[in-house]
Formats: sequence, structure tokens, C-alpha cells
Amino acid sequence: MTSISAAAYVLLPKRGLAFSLKGGILLREGSEEPLPGVYRRLANWFDGYSRANQDTIERLYRFFTVATVAVLAEAMLWLLEIAL
Repeated sequence: MTSISAAAYVLLPKRGLAFSLKGGILLREGSEEPLPGVYRRLANWFDGYSRANQDTIERLYRFFTVATVAVLAEAMLWLLEIAL
């Protein structure tokens, strides 16, 4: 039951995660900006998204670890039951 619950938590959709940018915003806000400035702005946005996502990703990793350990424990218990 632990493995199913932890895996379900990992697989359910999460709100607030950002993994992409909308190009229209960059074009609208930086249409007259030289290319190095655009690159700098993109790098700052990506860094901000990475920091904002980090807590959720770490929590998902912990639940994934719990699910993996629980599946391994269940498999070991099943093998032990079969062996006896």
C-alpha cells in the first residue's frame, strides 16, 4: 500500500512547475534589446524557474525513493513467502 500511495503521489499532476517559456513574451518585452541582453534575460528566467521548481522536485524524489524501497521490500516478502 505504501508503494502505491507514494507512486501515485509522484505520478499525479503538480501545479506551479515551470519548464518552458512563452516566446511571445520575450519578443514583446525585448524586441529592441541586443541579443546578449536577450540571452542574459533568458538565463535569469531559467535560473528563477529552476529555483522555484526545486522544492517540488526534491519532494517528488523523496516520494519516489519511498515507493522504490517499498516495492523492493514487498518483492522480498513475496519471495520469502514463496520460499517457505
